[in-house]
Amino acid sequence: MSSNVVSPTAGAWISGAPWATSSFPDDVDTAPTELRALGAHVRLCNGLRGRMFALHCATESLLGFLAPRLVTTLVATALVLGIGALLS
Repeated sequence: MSSNVVSPTAGAWISGAPWATSSFPDDVDTAPTELRALGAHVRLCNGLRGRMFALHCATESLLGFLAPRLVTTLVATALVLGIGALLS
């Protein structure tokens, strides 16, 4: 019972099937729809680098920190507000 398994780098057959990659044999040009989507993405990214970019980054970081800790954030906020109300 011999096997046809040979190293794929040798360009041989593996388990009776030819070695193949996921690339196409011909060169593929960029489609116009892909270029439009890329252009829209670049315009969006460049638009985010305006005056409010630093604020946007800080807000995103804060939300990224607080979102997984929602209940803890709510309890801490309630405690701070409660202590503030008692002291005033």
